[in-house]
Amino acid sequence: MRLQTTILTLAVTGLIYGCDKPSRNLAIEMGDNNEAQEKLLFDYADVAFDRLAKVGYDELDSIEKVFVCVWSLEGEVNNGGFEQYYFNTSGDWAIDTPNALLAIGVTHTAAIVNRGNALFGDSGPSPDSNTRQNQLDGLSESAQNQLNSLDNEFYRYTDDLSALLVVFLSRHQTPEAK
Repeated sequence: MRLQTTILTLAVTGLIYGCDKPSRNLAIEMGDNNEAQEKLLFDYADVAFDRLAKVGYDELDSIEKVFVCVWSLEGEVNNGGFEQYYFNTSGDWAIDTPNALLAIGVTHTAAIVNRGNALFGDSGPSPDSNTRQNQLDGLSESAQNQLNSLDNEFYRYTDDLSALLVVFLSRHQTPEAK
């Protein structure tokens, strides 16, 4: 789903600009103004990942978790494929990522991640990095080939994750600084 010249008014408060600063309304024209969309997402990412580092994933609210899951997936897979996604910290919340994708309206990529998670067995990839890295090292050649094919399917990019994240954020209250 591509957004074409859609105007969204976002009330960006607390989390991005700090609770001691006034709220700002940002009009973001998508499609024609990708720079504004990217700025919003990078600003949100800076603060969301700072909070993740301070309080841990389990203490994030549901909006923050959706953002962290989707942003991490897109960044890691685009940088080094699903192997990198599962190897790095982003794999800690891989089990939550399909539901995060569904929360922003993405079924195709959610199915890709579900298939990747299934390669790790019934319990999926471990939320513990060391255990998951051992699971990754222990994948059969067939499973490795399947993981690589998921990379190619992801790279077709049938879901505009960034645009859908902006829509998601606009539909939900932006989390306040905690």
